[in-house]
Amino acid sequence: MVVLHCLRPDATLFSVRRFVSSALGPSFVRGATPFDLQASFAESNRQTPIVLILSPLAAADPLAAVRTFSTTVPADMAPTSVTALSLGRGQGKAAEEAVRAAAVSGEWVVLQNCHLAQRWLPRLAKLWEEEVMPVGDGGGVTVHRTFRLWLTSYSTPAFPPALLQTAVKLCVEAPAGMRANTLLALSTPPASLPEWFALKEASVLRLPFRRLVYGLCMFHGAALERREYGAVGWNEPEYDFSKADLDISLKQLREALVNAVAPKEPQEEEEDELPLYALQYLIAECNYGGRVSDAHDRRLLVSLLRQFFNHSVARLRGAAVSESGAYRIPEEVSLPHFTAAADSLPDPTLPEGLGLDDNASMARNERQSAQLLAATLATQRHLAPPPPLAASLDEGLLASQALTKRFQRDMLDRLPLNFDLKDIERRFPVSRTDALSMVLRLEARRYPRDLL
Repeated sequence: MVVLHCLRPDATLFSVRRFVSSALGPSFVRGATPFDLQASFAESNRQTPIVLILSPLAAADPLAAVRTFSTTVPADMAPTSVTALSLGRGQGKAAEEAVRAAAVSGEWVVLQNCHLAQRWLPRLAKLWEEEVMPVGDGGGVTVHRTFRLWLTSYSTPAFPPALLQTAVKLCVEAPAGMRANTLLALSTPPASLPEWFALKEASVLRLPFRRLVYGLCMFHGAALERREYGAVGWNEPEYDFSKADLDISLKQLREALVNAVAPKEPQEEEEDELPLYALQYLIAECNYGGRVSDAHDRRLLVSLLRQFFNHSVARLRGAAVSESGAYRIPEEVSLPHFTAAADSLPDPTLPEGLGLDDNASMARNERQSAQLLAATLATQRHLAPPPPLAASLDEGLLASQALTKRFQRDMLDRLPLNFDLKDIERRFPVSRTDALSMVLRLEARRYPRDLL
């Protein structure tokens, strides 16, 4: 991999992915998947809180996922209701009352943004230890068995260790790549809701509706993934497109198709039953376009949406949305088929799926490879013994330099000696029909200088 990085820095990341996949398994190189509330809930009980650790780039809505999940829990463990409270200044007392009331009635309490109430968190830990944990030991309140405490927070050192150690931790990661973003969009509400996805109110438009839903989810993943390409992807690569933008777009799509089959006035009967142009304007100019400040980026956003959201996608079976057909709408339009198709999308993302040239990925791959190596080098301090005093820093530096020199000597010993230029000239004479012979001679002469 070191030699590959010297020759092809843009291919270093792919080599590392292959190595990790062969050594640890493919699951370690796959993108982030939707957080599994079912598995976390199965590990919890009324005395075990569930902590959802948020990521700044995740753009997820844990509250909506918790509310939806509460409707799928078996009746004997289902909560009487779900109470949500966003923490902040002055919300501590209300949160305490909500926890005490829910513990008795069997509700679920979702305390959001715990990182904004760092001074109150020790009070929450004390409340939990003194009033909730002693259940069955003759102390505390009578805690209902369906009670659960859900906490959402960004990483913060102020989170009480005692509360964190007893909790079930669940990390809400930011999806990486078009495959992971599309899969996340299809695996979370509203697309994952069977009743919403069935479109019973407009069954005649069910096939176009489902194909357009898949196309919108792919568009959302493409819009997010283009941010990884820097100025090649967007002139302003910091656009914070979120899951909320996709959700409102999906709901507008469903509502528009339901209204399209409603009884109309005689003068409206000749209108297109699929109001895609109006939806394209709403999605590109309002929902997503409201975050776009650059005029050229706005034009690009409209063009990108039309790539995944058009009449061909709605009408044709298995319509391709990329030049080679690597990205296309599945022929079967059921939700399990959609999820399987999204999971089988190319990973890493191909530039053609984003409307980019293949060469556009070189700069991105080089940048990501450099970031990976920089993060790896930052962890090499453990190779030297930890210095107990400031004076020992030089010893640790010398140990690290000695290790680097040992690696250099080992690599030089493995490399071949200088090439025999006369033997190369004899075996590969220069001719007009063989340009590689001249290239071979030049590289053989440069080889000793490359080693210096």
